[in-house]
Amino acid sequence: RRKESRDDRMAGKAATSQASAGKSASLQTTTGHGILLPPPDVIPHTLILGTHPSVESLSQAEYYGHRMNAFWWIAGASLGFTRDQRLAPPANIAPHLPADLPPLRYKDQCDTLVNRGFVVWDVLHSCKRHGSLDSAIDTTDQQCNDIPELLARFPSITRVCFSSGASTAQSFLKHHRSWLNTTTRQLKLADNPQTVKVFGKQKFAKLPPLSNAASEPEPLVLCVMLSVSPAFANPKHGGTFPLKNAQWLADCYTPGLTRHKVIQPLPPPPRVKRKADESEQRPTRSVRRAVTSKYFGSGQPITHHTTPS
Repeated sequence: RRKESRDDRMAGKAATSQASAGKSASLQTTTGHGILLPPPDVIPHTLILGTHPSVESLSQAEYYGHRMNAFWWIAGASLGFTRDQRLAPPANIAPHLPADLPPLRYKDQCDTLVNRGFVVWDVLHSCKRHGSLDSAIDTTDQQCNDIPELLARFPSITRVCFSSGASTAQSFLKHHRSWLNTTTRQLKLADNPQTVKVFGKQKFAKLPPLSNAASEPEPLVLCVMLSVSPAFANPKHGGTFPLKNAQWLADCYTPGLTRHKVIQPLPPPPRVKRKADESEQRPTRSVRRAVTSKYFGSGQPITHHTTPS
């Protein structure tokens, strides 16, 4: 346990040092990745929101691209894959991963995730910052993504998971507070301390109780996750991989996959060609020839006889 905690702290310090390296440099404007949506025949149910991609993620053009970021390691453990075999898991993560999972490249990881109905996006479309930490983002120059429009377009989404913990949730709250105050969607808070800490004092729109009508969307659950960032590695605050993995499984992947099974229509059964019975089978050429000879003669013309009136 001591060794694991020491590895976690070393991983967090390394990531924090790298993320903060550019603090003395001038602010740089960065633009995030596009949204990862399921294909048209898959109904989305869970929105996973980050704040803004790190420098490493942007350089690789991948969500959560840093090797020490826990996101894809956790997603793979829940959905049955591991990251590209060229990326060895960090020492603080490797002992806790299931064995013999198939390695997938980034595109296949994304396909596996969205084909189960998960959506991946960020709160901020663009911002100015120095380094990769959320705390390094300039608060005066930010462009946010239109999260309310996405939720209105897909009322099937019933859960929003803030992947970088309180910093992502607070960024969402800053840009969409008015929507939270006026939305006609019923809102609920996940039952964990970090969610209550961010949203517990927020005043949501007062709405009548649900009528259980089929046309009425289900409540939207807001859930602040233990951050997948490698900079969040303090064991006292839940920063170890086992704790992160357990909370993501309980608050994101288990309810998401359960809802996916409920709302996703089953594909039609494959069409099987029915084999005709012996009585329905088409006669062979020799059988047809014998029948023709018996009833119509051997190629002689048929003469129709009429009775004189």
